Amino acid sequence: ALDEKEFNETRQLWHTPTELFRPYYGEAIARYLVTNYKLSLFPYHDLLIYEMGAGNGTLMLNILDYIRATDPEVYARTKFRVIEISSSLASLQTQQLHRTAHSRGHANKVDIVNRSIFDWNTYISSPCFFLALEVFDNFAHDAIRYDPFTEQPLQGTAL
Repeated sequence: ALDEKEFNETRQLWHTPTELFRPYYGEAIARYLVTNYKLSLFPYHDLLIYEMGAGNGTLMLNILDYIRATDPEVYARTKFRVIEISSSLASLQTQQLHRTAHSRGHANKVDIVNRSIFDWNTYISSPCFFLALEVFDNFAHDAIRYDPFTEQPLQGTAL
């Protein structure tokens, strides 16, 4: 429908599993996080979740919704930090977090840091879970190449 109004060759034509299968994709990840947290860290540590490149913030909200609904004791000890390089996406994530009363309930659990992960200089000594699913989902999977000598990733495009 957007192309009928104004064709834009650069418009995103794909969606990540997070968006396609919401809320179930986030709920499946939340079940994994809570299970592993309870098996190895509870009650000695809080549940710390870091997400690099959180896109629209959908995964964050789906995970927090699931934990709040199914395990209030764990939810009380949950903290979610987004590390987002894009200012516009960090702003969108903040808007999503404050969009409804239901999502605003998570506001004291979430910290959105608008910074590149490569500029991260804070040592976190507590055990945590680190998610980068939106980043990995947007890779050009069939075109990633590495320099055979340095093993550095090279830029690729999928045609």
